[in-house]
Amino acid sequence: MRIASYGTPLLLIGESLGAGVAASAGSRERDKIAGLQLITPWDRLEHVAAYHYRWLPVKWLMHDRYDSVSHLASIGRPVLIVVAEDDSIVPAQFGKTLYKSLAGRKQLSVVKAAEHNDWVSHVDDTWWQEAMGFLFAPSR
Repeated sequence: MRIASYGTPLLLIGESLGAGVAASAGSRERDKIAGLQLITPWDRLEHVAAYHYRWLPVKWLMHDRYDSVSHLASIGRPVLIVVAEDDSIVPAQFGKTLYKSLAGRKQLSVVKAAEHNDWVSHVDDTWWQEAMGFLFAPSR
């Protein structure tokens, strides 16, 4: 991905696996981004895998860790974490753990009664305006 070819600053938005990719890209290109919106993210992918496959040694089997906690440890940009309350694929607890690990400007949005793939039908224009307002608000 060549972030610079699109102009800066950019808002990185990633959903599910894309949230892990956005966290990684954001950590490498933090001077070119305004903020991140991570939808149905996790702290570390191995935690999600271990949740679903308790009997497997997932930590040893995984090549790419998608460690959003490490990637965002010193991001220095606003981060909006969006979790689906009833998510059965990436349970909300993993996004909440990521949120708790963040040191800078952050916001958590729990989309009530939403599943992993239908969260967007549970939000409205006001929700989007508030989300963008947080991400693009001047630093205090």
